[in-house]
Amino acid sequence: MIIASIAAGSLLIIGVALFLVLNLLSGPDGEAAIAEPIPLAETPEPIVATPEPTPSPTPEEPDPTPTPEPKPVFAPVSFTAYGNSYSITGYETGTHTDGSATVILYGTGYDVLPIRDGQLRVPVWARLISDGVEYSSTACTLDGDQITYEFDFKGTPDVILAVNGETDDVIVTIDVSDGTAASSGTGNSQTPTKEGTEDSIPVAMIPIEYIGYWEGSADDINLSFKIEPDGTGLYTFKQGGYIESYDFSLEVGSETFSVKIPANNTLGIVTIEGTYKYSNEMLILDVRTTFSDGREFTYTVPCRKV
Repeated sequence: MIIASIAAGSLLIIGVALFLVLNLLSGPDGEAAIAEPIPLAETPEPIVATPEPTPSPTPEEPDPTPTPEPKPVFAPVSFTAYGNSYSITGYETGTHTDGSATVILYGTGYDVLPIRDGQLRVPVWARLISDGVEYSSTACTLDGDQITYEFDFKGTPDVILAVNGETDDVIVTIDVSDGTAASSGTGNSQTPTKEGTEDSIPVAMIPIEYIGYWEGSADDINLSFKIEPDGTGLYTFKQGGYIESYDFSLEVGSETFSVKIPANNTLGIVTIEGTYKYSNEMLILDVRTTFSDGREFTYTVPCRKV
């Protein structure tokens, strides 16, 4: 009897266990649950290395500042004029703002200019020959070791003649086509000469851009002046109802100017002087006026050509 009870209890336990197992394996509707397949890891796409594109070479930017052409030079040619020694070492051709031809002669001694009959004398003049016709200079400017000549001629000359300013002898003949120069000193050229006498040509001791009439103002001050080729001129100052007008002169090397003041002037002015600067077609004057009582009056006036 006892053994039968134990067997029945064991069967009951086994039945309960089977029931629980079946419940775990069955779905919500009593159907057997089918396990979801475990997804396999996807095979990664092969990584193909893309080569970096080779950058194309960047073209070099052109230099905004053009390299100046070298001055044509030749063996120095020495000469004497008005008792002084000079030389010619090179030349350069160019064009003025109006299209007319210009010539620069380079050399030494040009800072020493003689005065004859109250006028500055140029030691050497340049002349041009084109199609057999000779052209004399209409103006020249002296600047240190060079002299710039202007001509009433448009085009490129065939030949440049450097002529002694005192004797009119041809010092050197320059063939513009190949830049060669031949010293001659044989006397006057025999080509037909266009009208013009160099004795009456204005000689500029200052840059050509400075020559002419100028005006400017600052507050109630008005200045007007004329600059001659030799750097002298007439200066006029206006303020309110007061006007003064005196001679003045410019110095190129030091960029200074001074006004010639009469001793008996009304305001007791001792000196009017100052400095100047040329920029963007303007002359900017820094003026200092000194009075007999020691007072100083300074002002700056930008001036333009009129």
